Amino acid sequence: MTLAEALKLAVQSLSRDTNGSEREIPAERLEVAVLDRTRPQKRKFKRISGRQLSRLLEADGAGSGSASEADESEAEAGDDE
Repeated sequence: MTLAEALKLAVQSLSRDTNGSEREIPAERLEVAVLDRTRPQKRKFKRISGRQLSRLLEADGAGSGSASEADESEAEAGDDE
């Protein structure tokens, strides 16, 4: 499962209420982070936000969600503290 597929599944799950209705959750209302044990920083979670998160949620699943895309979030958002 790619990162994009996992994000879409998580958003679908969060979008469903207990009564079965669905609601829209825009990317700007989500807080997303991935665990990267190889990071040299003390904190091993890498935040995904902004354009990179929107791209992953809109991706069709073909080759999306690669590690290089997750690395782009660091360049866009800077290192988390």
